[in-house]
Amino acid sequence: AVVEYNTPCPAIIYGTSLGGSGVGDKIYEIDVTSLTSNMLFDTGLSPSNVNGPNGNAYDPINNRLYYSAYLSSDKLYFYDFTNPTNNYAGLIPGGRVACGGWYNGEYYYIPQSTGTLYKADFNPDGTILSTSLVQVYSGKSFSFGDVAITSNGLMYGSSTINGVGTFWSIDIINSYLLTEISNLPHMQLAFGSDGLLYAHD
Repeated sequence: AVVEYNTPCPAIIYGTSLGGSGVGDKIYEIDVTSLTSNMLFDTGLSPSNVNGPNGNAYDPINNRLYYSAYLSSDKLYFYDFTNPTNNYAGLIPGGRVACGGWYNGEYYYIPQSTGTLYKADFNPDGTILSTSLVQVYSGKSFSFGDVAITSNGLMYGSSTINGVGTFWSIDIINSYLLTEISNLPHMQLAFGSDGLLYAHD
């Protein structure tokens, strides 16, 4: 789930209805103040993929919502709110992506069951320009969970690390420093449009 920073609005986050849920592959707008939801669009991905779509991240400058297909050789898509269409962005390396966050025009993710942090850069049309491996956390295996990134580049994450439920942060600005904050069962995370960090299990 991800944020749209628009302070006059209620506390809005976006969430995915996973493939195995019976109403799968849809993206919802969720008002956490009134606890109501509205289906935005159907991604059209296969409902047989129980954990996809996944890895949602919102680009506030271009008003696009990115998400992964959650495949072994994963693909990134985006929904364009300005010109309501669903689009293919390109391939993302590293494995299945179950978490994604947006910062400074880039999509950050850690593939499932790895200790590797990647980022993707984009063309003006929203498609992927390039991807790069930016940090390796040796001896760590993350299983998600979710991530959410603040406007000043602090990524918060909820996952298991080597099998232990952990709430943690990565400082994107300061050498991708990983800090394990507390033990916590892994959850879905999102900054709401009210600036608060929300989590659900």
